[in-house]
Amino acid sequence: MKKNESTNKTIAGQNSDRKLSSVEKEPKLFLELMLQLHSDGTFFMNYEEKYYYIKEKIGKDEEVEVKLTNFIIVPLFTSKSSNGNQVYILKLLSKNETKVVEFEGEVLAMSANFKKHCMNTGRFNWTGSQYHLNSLIDFILGSITKDIETLNYKGWNQDEKIWLFPSHAYYKNKVFFPDEFGIFNINEKYLKLNCDKNNEYNIHPHINTQPSKNLVKDYFIGLKRLYGNYAHLCFGYIVASLNVDAIFSKTDFFPFLYLFGKHGQGKSTVLSTFSRFAGMKVSLSSPPTLDSLRKGLSKSSGIPFIVDEAEEKSGSLKGNDFFKNLAEAIKNTYMRQPFIRGDKDEDKKIIYPVRGTLMLGGEVLTSVSAIIQRSILVDSTKIVQEEQTYSFLRENDTVAYWVGQYLMRTSHEWEENFLELYDEIMNYFRKQNLENMHVRVRANYSIFLAAAFAAYKQLNSLWEGDLFLSEKEEVKDIYQFAISEMKETQRLTSEDHPSLDFLRKVGLLANKGQLVPNVDYKCVGDKDGNVYLHLAPSNVVDAYKNSEKNPFYGSSNKVVKDLQTQSFFKGFKKIRIGSSQPNSWIIQLSDPKNPESIKEGLVHPELPDTMIYFYR
Repeated sequence: MKKNESTNKTIAGQNSDRKLSSVEKEPKLFLELMLQLHSDGTFFMNYEEKYYYIKEKIGKDEEVEVKLTNFIIVPLFTSKSSNGNQVYILKLLSKNETKVVEFEGEVLAMSANFKKHCMNTGRFNWTGSQYHLNSLIDFILGSITKDIETLNYKGWNQDEKIWLFPSHAYYKNKVFFPDEFGIFNINEKYLKLNCDKNNEYNIHPHINTQPSKNLVKDYFIGLKRLYGNYAHLCFGYIVASLNVDAIFSKTDFFPFLYLFGKHGQGKSTVLSTFSRFAGMKVSLSSPPTLDSLRKGLSKSSGIPFIVDEAEEKSGSLKGNDFFKNLAEAIKNTYMRQPFIRGDKDEDKKIIYPVRGTLMLGGEVLTSVSAIIQRSILVDSTKIVQEEQTYSFLRENDTVAYWVGQYLMRTSHEWEENFLELYDEIMNYFRKQNLENMHVRVRANYSIFLAAAFAAYKQLNSLWEGDLFLSEKEEVKDIYQFAISEMKETQRLTSEDHPSLDFLRKVGLLANKGQLVPNVDYKCVGDKDGNVYLHLAPSNVVDAYKNSEKNPFYGSSNKVVKDLQTQSFFKGFKKIRIGSSQPNSWIIQLSDPKNPESIKEGLVHPELPDTMIYFYR
């Protein structure tokens, strides 16, 4: 490199709002490093014209330049790829273009691979030898001092306590923007988002202008006018998602929000409207495959993954039924257990953590009771159709985006209140004579209500007033509504499921004498005061199939798979029933909380009333 070549040029594409590395800030230092590197005089750089070259003698005292490139390199950062390989982030500058390019180590190490990658990236040509590339690598390794942490998902980062999106980031109520390379500098850490662009989930840019108190109040009044108390539950779902890691550490699960009802009743509008509180513009699409579901839930953290048209299909479409095909995966999501699949490498597994939450919408409510029990249900037939209010909400959708962004960046401030409110609401429901209510149902509603109330309090404190829930009667009305909805969910779970209908038919068959005691079934009183019904599987299923014109269950395996999800199913046991000794199904008939009532024939509260016939 010639010492008399210009050293006062700045590197193209600098961003004055970004903290620059020492290499970018000091072009002179950059040139001095190159001089030191090539002090043997065999490798030179023309900084002004942007190329590397060597000198070749053509006579005794005459030399000519032989260009090795049509570009030069400014080293920026190092990072790690998704497979753990070292990545070097370099700026390539030519006379005509500038690009920031990522090179994995194996690409940078070999001259032929390096040339291909440069050519694939742009009009950058490398004609140097491996020897020349080795010298360039020495320079790159000696110049890079900043390491980037690359994240493969957007949203909440639990380790760094940062909300990270392509266009902006939040950390403890502060807003950060990426530099020209898409890199965030937060607390002296360099972070880059590297996730697939998904047009279905566009993140709204950060909103600087705070809406007025009255506009926010009117927006929520509009939500209440259209959706009634469902508005609190839907809003609570989104807000709870923003602190999903905190509440999951307390409960070990997180419920779904599930809208159902006939076409044209506003389900899709609800999904779109409330998703704005998560900062998302959502284009609703058909149910995903298993691969899309696990990728969707792992690529977004603390924000919803929305499935529209999630419903049971009939006829030729039955094979595409979302719930029947993916029921186990959906339940797995409730427990937030990672998805695991195999790889070509037998010793390797691919893991998809569950980071997002699940929001569902469909015309027909699923018959899978395990999904119903894990959901907050929203009946779209109760939505008010009022075009003027719809228009107002559409015209002012930035209110929802702003509120969601504000609650994101202050999520650390209201997290503790959210958790405390969850305990308070759970205790309140315990005192409301809901002993037979499944604890899972009570907890689901407690999570969403606690989140909504914590968010309302945070917004109230922002405007130093009673913007939300200032009247005790309003809060009482919300609680009464929630209790009514919980009872309906309990009813749907315990009465309408096919396994309960199967047991109802079995009880009627026993009453008619078509199932015989000590032949097809046997009741056993235990020393703990409970009564257990032992069913001979083959006998019971055959009698059921013979009595039904179109039996839902065709085999005992299918029946027991559903029965096992019920709390009254207590497993299997070989027991003598008449002349045979089947591996019986054990059903707990008595309610363990009321053993003194067994003589009166009190059955387990989740069983059909016809089970009383087995007390004869």
